[in-house]
Amino acid sequence: MEEHHCPPITLLVRHLSGDWGSLPVEDAQMNDMALQSEGRLLSSYTIGPGTRIWLITDRGEDENITTYLLPSEY
Repeated sequence: MEEHHCPPITLLVRHLSGDWGSLPVEDAQMNDMALQSEGRLLSSYTIGPGTRIWLITDRGEDENITTYLLPSEY
């Protein structure tokens, strides 16, 4: 992210506001449904040529955990 001058907070703000980035329509719809059921949220952002970052939020009753991943790390 540093190499592409993309501050992590920029993507987190997009993710938290419901901007899922470059997802297929079906995945975006799953996110919208997950907002009602405390399910997992996935966002996908292109931050540079050939570089994509995923943000995944696992939502629970007591806490939410968001992780930044390269798709190859999943």
